[in-house]
Amino acid sequence: KNCSRGGYHFGVNTSTIGQDPVAKLDLLLTGGRLATSAPLVRAAYDEAEEGRKLQAAQQAILMTPEFHTMGAPLPEGNRMDPPTTSTHTPGSYKAFVMVFMNGGADTFNMIVPMGCDLWGQYQEARAGVALLESELLSFGSNGQQCETFG
Repeated sequence: KNCSRGGYHFGVNTSTIGQDPVAKLDLLLTGGRLATSAPLVRAAYDEAEEGRKLQAAQQAILMTPEFHTMGAPLPEGNRMDPPTTSTHTPGSYKAFVMVFMNGGADTFNMIVPMGCDLWGQYQEARAGVALLESELLSFGSNGQQCETFG
């Protein structure tokens, strides 16, 4: 691909590296672990049309278990013993929990008028989300339209 600042190309030049492209892709993509799937990748490479061989081998390697594991893929064998349960009894601890809440506060449910005409307006305006009197902690106020709020 060319651009105003230069160009790049990805490919395998078999005449200079001394290995076939499938072996190079094996080393590059699986760390040289392509074992049982190597014949399938080789067949995908060999059967692809010219100009698409490298891409066909890459696609085949992406579907192998060797590509999707970090260690040697073993189809069978001994499994690790399950971990033993701990006999340690945890002690008490203190935790500091911080909760950051983004967004706004529902101010219509912060201070709710009680025992006056505004209570009915509150119930009507907040239908479905209005708090019940039993859910409110009441406190008094002087000089307001309502003397009790919750």
